[in-house]
Amino acid sequence: MGEFEVANVDRKVHGRRLKRTLEEVILPVLVERQREFAALQIPSSPGIILEFESFPELELALPRLDSGHGHIQLLNVRKVEHKMYATCFIPDGKISSLIAKIDDYINVDTGKTREPRNKELAQSIQSIGVAAFEALWTDVGPIPADNDVVWWELWLRSEKLTPAAVYNRFHFAAQKFEIHLAQQRLEFPERIVVHARCSKAQLARSFVVLNMIAEIRRANEPLAVPENMTVHEHDAIVEALEDQITGADDVAVSVFDTGILRTHPLLEPALKPTDMLSVDTAWGTADHDGHGTKMAGLALYGCLHTAATRPDPEQVEHRLESVKIMAPPNFDAAVDHEVLGQVVAQAVARCEIAAPHRRRVICKAITTSSHESGEPSAYSAALDQLAFGHSLADGATAGNRRLFAISAGNVSPDDRWLGYPTSNRDYMVEQPAQAWNVLTVGAYTDKVSLPASPDYAGWQALAGRGDLSPFSSTSFGWSREWPVKPEVLFEGGNLAVDPTGTETSQPHTLQMLTTNRALTFRPTVTFNMTSAATALASRLAAQIMTQYPDAWPETVRGLIVHHANWTESQIARYLTDNSQVTKRRMLQTVGYGVVSPERALNSVRDGVTIMVQSSLQPYRIEKSSGKMNKLRLFELPWPKEVLLGLAEQTVRLKITLSYFVEPSPGKRGWEKKYRYASHGLRFTLRRWDESAQAFNQRINHALLTDKEDVPEANQDTGWTLGAKLQAHGSIHSDTWTGTAAELATRNILAVYPVIGWWRERLKLKRVLTNARFALIFSLEAPGADLDLYEHLQNQIDVGPIDLAGLVEGELQLGNEE
Repeated sequence: MGEFEVANVDRKVHGRRLKRTLEEVILPVLVERQREFAALQIPSSPGIILEFESFPELELALPRLDSGHGHIQLLNVRKVEHKMYATCFIPDGKISSLIAKIDDYINVDTGKTREPRNKELAQSIQSIGVAAFEALWTDVGPIPADNDVVWWELWLRSEKLTPAAVYNRFHFAAQKFEIHLAQQRLEFPERIVVHARCSKAQLARSFVVLNMIAEIRRANEPLAVPENMTVHEHDAIVEALEDQITGADDVAVSVFDTGILRTHPLLEPALKPTDMLSVDTAWGTADHDGHGTKMAGLALYGCLHTAATRPDPEQVEHRLESVKIMAPPNFDAAVDHEVLGQVVAQAVARCEIAAPHRRRVICKAITTSSHESGEPSAYSAALDQLAFGHSLADGATAGNRRLFAISAGNVSPDDRWLGYPTSNRDYMVEQPAQAWNVLTVGAYTDKVSLPASPDYAGWQALAGRGDLSPFSSTSFGWSREWPVKPEVLFEGGNLAVDPTGTETSQPHTLQMLTTNRALTFRPTVTFNMTSAATALASRLAAQIMTQYPDAWPETVRGLIVHHANWTESQIARYLTDNSQVTKRRMLQTVGYGVVSPERALNSVRDGVTIMVQSSLQPYRIEKSSGKMNKLRLFELPWPKEVLLGLAEQTVRLKITLSYFVEPSPGKRGWEKKYRYASHGLRFTLRRWDESAQAFNQRINHALLTDKEDVPEANQDTGWTLGAKLQAHGSIHSDTWTGTAAELATRNILAVYPVIGWWRERLKLKRVLTNARFALIFSLEAPGADLDLYEHLQNQIDVGPIDLAGLVEGELQLGNEE
């Protein structure tokens, strides 16, 4: 049996029909186009783009279509109703290779079974045609009307040219057809993304231009600031907080926004003039809207009212950077169009040039439209690429990793709020928050007290204490292969609803207090929604960086997710049963839950949480093919005698694995060698009744047979999520609950690789790349005395990174000793 299910057709009839299409329909079109190419003198790659259509309910044999030898190049894959469509580029002179494959299918039998050669390829194809504009459209939503002049996002084939050469070649062709091209571009493996302004009709009739394109999508709209909120005055707070900045310079929250009012007395001590930056110097650096200044106050102090009323003042040990990524109103930007991923890349470059040795968390709460599918976009992939360590330079290899905190986006328009909580599940996370490597932040609320005013008599808080904020978007409608978004929730405020249930309001008691751009009017202002939540998350990330100077960005993200938990309100509302479907929906709504900043900051220092930073080379080359290479084994430092003494006492072990992937966002099916992620890592724990050798054999058997994940035996119960729900994205977190006696022998943990495009696309020369990761685990024994924790602290020298007593080993796959 082959890998693909194929249609039951008459071999001769079907093969001759496909061959006739290639010879009598497609070859004449190719010859005519070659003449036009020559006449136009355009230095394009000659060839033709074809569209392959599958039989109903069947899939195309994509690996057979993309030969990888310069014959057929898969550009994109789409699924429409019950059929699959693949768009492929056939270089000049290579149609004959495809015809030869069909000829062999008609006439040549192979093997003992006497099956037709190329059966899977031929019998997965119902028809072949010359690709039109529609075959390159991979966006969700309708194609703009023929004559509407709009901005398009064009994904260019890079072939073997440099990114600059690809752009220049396309720019030359675009000028011929009066297509305006933006100057900015994004670079990904095998793809260059540009923006072009023209009508669909212009693109559709320019086959020379289409010939260079792999995908067409609608360009993201320019950045927009979330709606301003109600103002409430707390002037006296400024005086209480003015002296809390310590002046440290090595960690910063870098606010990518509308600018910041640097002269605000609460912000000026933490924001140098040299750290006031802008993507475009013509925009200036001042805050033209107020949103950036609001973000800055929360990123430094948290809620100003809370900070000012603490019995013991809390010193602020990080500082601010400001990069203006939005043009002021009425700024003439019509000449060009922003490639939003490139805007962020330029903002990152500005920071790193100004302060190259400073560690920073990049705080970005300005998002675009709701993203219905969860699929990567050029915008989100650009953030993944930056997080992984790439920069603006052509052909740059991965360097310093970067931590992004990105807002999930707010439910809009506001007339949806009364539909809470259904409205949250109906409104999807906004671009670019679907990025794998970023920390996507949603909002919950503990704010339920309304003002003691006659104006609010009979009104109620819309969300209950600890529940999802009415503003927070979710990934509830995304398909299951995409990451959990948002991963975590921070305070984002609440709404009040009137007695009739028809009107909402945002009183000051349901919001947070922060710094105000209109300083001369009043120095503080209320603020809420997922922007506020993202500022709070960024603040915590900066505090962790200060607390643990050697922690990687992956580690900081991992610690924040590790210390997130579902609240009682969220469990009561969303976890209606213990099924995998219900848990998946809960993850897509509230992520891993609400973060405890205190535990995230102190648990490692207090010996309750252990974190490890390590790496492995997931793949190797063997006989010209990519193969699985190595895994990491960790012997966990459990105090075995203490655990056995606790016997049936319930214990909880939480494990979080965090790493960054290199993205490949071209829409070519997201499977096999066209996966989005360069690599994947997973963790598994030795079962209580499993010997070390059996544990090793279980992992080896699965990985050497190329299974996606290590199977867990039926008796390995106790996980909150389980292996399938752990497996999405580039951060994996789960909790095992069982008895202390069982945990005493569950002392070996493996981090192992799963398939990614590094392994499958050898021509990109990434197969031997090392993958680094952060592993975090913590042990709790509710109701037990302090002996367990004391033994943990005595047995290991607890530090933020290097842990004596935690035995780490590397294992070559195939070695079962």
